[in-house]
Amino acid sequence: MASAFKFGNAQARNVGSSSRISELMRYFEKENQYRDQLPEWDLTRVLLAISGSPYEPVELASRLDWSVKTAFLLALASAKRRGEIHALAADGVFFDESGNSMTLAYEISFLPKSQPSGSLPEPFQVASLMDLPGSDVSLCPVRAVRHYFNMTAGHRGDRKKLFIPVVGNGEVSKATISRWIALAVRRAYQGLSKQKLASLKINAHEVRAVSTSWAFFNHLPLTNILNAACWKSHSTFTRFYLRSMKFRAKIYTSWDRWLQQVKLFSISMGFFHD
Repeated sequence: MASAFKFGNAQARNVGSSSRISELMRYFEKENQYRDQLPEWDLTRVLLAISGSPYEPVELASRLDWSVKTAFLLALASAKRRGEIHALAADGVFFDESGNSMTLAYEISFLPKSQPSGSLPEPFQVASLMDLPGSDVSLCPVRAVRHYFNMTAGHRGDRKKLFIPVVGNGEVSKATISRWIALAVRRAYQGLSKQKLASLKINAHEVRAVSTSWAFFNHLPLTNILNAACWKSHSTFTRFYLRSMKFRAKIYTSWDRWLQQVKLFSISMGFFHD
């Protein structure tokens, strides 16, 4: 497989050297679309929360807790929609023998939003954080999925999807996937009043925005971001998902360890095709 979406120093580019990103900047100027819209919530705060109790240690985590953590980390590391995460097939998950990545594929009947008619969605890869210098292994999406399989092995039955409900014998719903992703964020803000919590607009949509915006902030080529998120044009990204991360990066200076972990997610994200 050839990599079409991969973070790391070898893939990083300066904004001015990328014709696609230069094109994006011209689009901002021409249409006056760009504004410093900040993320609705603090990603480092969420990463800090899911690296501790009740999620860790994994041996003490409940199925709900680990489902929440796995869904959030997978959404963050892949930039996929809730419907795409919902459609991941259990038998379509393959762990690389080296332990450096995993490949995920969809159920054969799944046709994602914006997928061209007559074509099948491509599998994608997510890299492991386990062996990266400075990484927190508790935030590795590959580790999360491995333990999710172990935790659900005795409850899966003949169900084909990667994710299964915490209770019952039915299939997990898209709404449940969204709730799990949002719950990871909500738990990080425990103690806030209902009014303040509502003002954060916590939803799976914003996780996708934060994921792709961090990719852009870390100089991933725009084409790769669009491919990973399955967007046909940059206008979808710039109008509805792009967040200003520079301001957040300045705020995080006292959170060096967690800021580094956020940057490592930029390395983890992957979208591969033949």
